[in-house]
Amino acid sequence: MKKLFVILSAAIIIAGFISAWNYHIDHLNDVDQAYVKANKDKPGVVLVDVRPVEVFNGKAPRAGLHGGHIEGSVNFPRSEVIKLINLEDVDKALEILAQAGITRDKELILYCNTGKHASDVASYLVKHFKFKRNKIKNYRGSAVDWLKNPDNKVLPEDHE
Repeated sequence: MKKLFVILSAAIIIAGFISAWNYHIDHLNDVDQAYVKANKDKPGVVLVDVRPVEVFNGKAPRAGLHGGHIEGSVNFPRSEVIKLINLEDVDKALEILAQAGITRDKELILYCNTGKHASDVASYLVKHFKFKRNKIKNYRGSAVDWLKNPDNKVLPEDHE
């Protein structure tokens, strides 16, 4: 009985370390608003809005949140990335991503409303499509953070 207790305790401790390590890895590439502003228009950088098309185009996702997108960003919704995973044809998926300017050689800055779905997409790109983790940045706070500054432009200007 004591041996079983020791084994179970060790398994729980190891699981905790693995969970903490994965959290740390997932958040290594979080960036802030200053980073986005300084880098979004540089050659070789693609700013990607992973929210649904209608939100990108100006519809409010829900009460209290604004729709629209950061000027210069491309839209590739999280739901579309999930469809590419289910496609199970990596070459075809990479071709579809490339049509949106999302390629392995570019630095990608991903954003959504708060950064959670963008973080998910970053993980999907690394795990399923072999993008390099150091080339993908997650804008922590994302659109909510961007809109805290009234000087930041969001398109379309008549967004909800």
